[in-house]
Amino acid sequence: SSGIQMKPLRCVITGHEGVGKTTLAAGAPDPIFVTTEDGLGLIDAPTIPTDSHAKTNAILDELIAEDHSYRTLIFDAIDGEEPNIFSAICEAGNKSSIGDFGFNKGYVQADDYWARLFHKLDHLRATRSMNIVIISHVSPVFLCARRLCCFSPRKRTSSSLSQTTISNGGNQRLLLLFFVFFFSFSTEQ
Repeated sequence: SSGIQMKPLRCVITGHEGVGKTTLAAGAPDPIFVTTEDGLGLIDAPTIPTDSHAKTNAILDELIAEDHSYRTLIFDAIDGEEPNIFSAICEAGNKSSIGDFGFNKGYVQADDYWARLFHKLDHLRATRSMNIVIISHVSPVFLCARRLCCFSPRKRTSSSLSQTTISNGGNQRLLLLFFVFFFSFSTEQ
């Protein structure tokens, strides 16, 4: 066939707590939520809570393998998966903390876990024609900008994922563009 053929969407909804990210996502067609937090409130939608990376993988594997009528997977919130990944890495390496692996080694391992998780989400999108919606949070962080000869704290915004700080200006847009690029809307001609 010719013309533009739409594939299922991949998107990230990010924002401060309580602004309606989950409510917005719940409006997607035939959703199922995979939750790492209690953010659904009064939203009546199928939900599978996860509290470990192994459970998250099992949920995704089941959605890939089994027949179902869901058309949208909503991961609420991706920030909650980071401690699950860190715990899985620590358990596998017999360490008590991600920092115990040595300089940056635990975080490098976490990158591999994240890549495999996003690969599964892409596989779910490709094989089951499901939209993928990722919800993430930002939170205020106050930094002292002494290097700029300013002694009053200035408000910055930080993603809730590990040690990533982005300003309210251009860097936040760069992070958003990264997510939009990674979870891009796809068309085929």
